[in-house]
Amino acid sequence: MYRMKTINSVIPLLCCLCMLSCHSRQNGVQQEKTDSFDTIYVSYHKGVYETSVRTPCSFVKKWSENEDISEVVFIDKRDYDAIYSYLTENANKGNDSTTCEARIYVRAAENEICIDDVIVCACDVNEKDIPANDYALYLIRSLSGYYNYLDSLDLQFDRLIEEFGLPSCYQNKNIKDANWDDDAFYDEFIKVALVRGK
Repeated sequence: MYRMKTINSVIPLLCCLCMLSCHSRQNGVQQEKTDSFDTIYVSYHKGVYETSVRTPCSFVKKWSENEDISEVVFIDKRDYDAIYSYLTENANKGNDSTTCEARIYVRAAENEICIDDVIVCACDVNEKDIPANDYALYLIRSLSGYYNYLDSLDLQFDRLIEEFGLPSCYQNKNIKDANWDDDAFYDEFIKVALVRGK
């Protein structure tokens, strides 16, 4: 009888320990994964916002550096490789023109670029334009959830959605357009870790 009581009191304790160790392992793996070279970081402001002057890539990069990871998304290795290849081929290799408006900051290891939100152009962190690979830019925008924060009118006129279609992972999380004067403007910034799947 005494042995049965002891076993009954130990079982809940063992269950709790098991659950805690599983939870820690999962968080540990996630943190380890997001710190590895198999991760692409995508940072952006939710929704569309207007400015009277061009936003430099260094400005969006600074936002990103001060932001914690909001979400971890495991992506297909072919999609990861397509984005990573585009970044390595073009980071810090821009020409002298500076026409692109920085809205999305993308980094994988030491490779970093910015993308705009309307005409779909890209630049390096030195503010120099780089060639736009439509498919890679579409993958960055769709897999990071960027499209989820645009309204139907913005989506309707997006050149990449016109070419490749509405992403299958699209969820309408539409928020109101923001401007620099809103107190909540900086609260609407998000940083997503795209982790290469197996």
